[in-house]
Amino acid sequence: MNERECYTILGVKKNDTDADIKKAYRDLAKRYHPDTNSDKEAAHKFAQISEAYRDIMDIRHNRQRHIINRILIRPKKNTAPPPKRGSDVRTNVDISFEESLRGCKKKVLFTRTKRCECGKDGVPDMSCIKCEGKGDYRQNRIMEVKIPAGVKNEQSLRIPGSGNSGEIGAENGDLVITVHVPKSTRYIVKDKDVYIKLSVTFPEAVMGATKTVRTIYGDTDCVIPPGTQSGTKICLDGKGICLNGSYGNEYVIINVVIPKLRDKSQLDILRKVYTEFYSKETRATVQVQKNI
Repeated sequence: MNERECYTILGVKKNDTDADIKKAYRDLAKRYHPDTNSDKEAAHKFAQISEAYRDIMDIRHNRQRHIINRILIRPKKNTAPPPKRGSDVRTNVDISFEESLRGCKKKVLFTRTKRCECGKDGVPDMSCIKCEGKGDYRQNRIMEVKIPAGVKNEQSLRIPGSGNSGEIGAENGDLVITVHVPKSTRYIVKDKDVYIKLSVTFPEAVMGATKTVRTIYGDTDCVIPPGTQSGTKICLDGKGICLNGSYGNEYVIINVVIPKLRDKSQLDILRKVYTEFYSKETRATVQVQKNI
């Protein structure tokens, strides 16, 4: 019995739901069941109804299974696992605090597994001296790497493809370098700017001076203007950290060192200078030490 005849016998349409078809079947089956219908054609009609319902449901179920199989079941093109990527190699490098601020180049030594060039189609040459027929060998290598400015202690740098060799058709692992930077008692860093403290004598602060100071790029001159006070910040333009092509500054924080008087003659000289430089009103607010 074809699909169209089944729908016609049950008096339903192709777009009706399974529930609609089931209801139509039950109504017809109850009507033509031989136990309740004594008509001679009832048994034949009942058999047609049952066959039509069974065929329709089989067709619908088979169609649903086919759709599910197309969605969920994919043909297995290749059951072999993909080639394995090489593992990473880790090493360390020590740099100074100043090198971490300005950036530098360092040579690092590491050992990695290198795939041998011997053999064909991935099959190693058993007579190869370098890999001894294993297909790979241990290689000691020295590489110069660029350490970026502003790198932090324990920060890791990754060099793609410089690790252990992968299987044929797969990528090599990476070289991972952990940078070690010591703490600094000289510099204070804020973003791209660097701060350093500089002690000057009382006369240098009063009269002015030129002092040699340390920067992350080497020594340079710092001009102390006359009358400089403690806590004054003198800017050394462009002597800070270079990030994204832009340089920060270095700020020199001045600390004026006040000398300790050793005897009365030094105190007398200081009093004379004090009298010369300060007005009576100012002197009246300052207590000068009289006894050493």
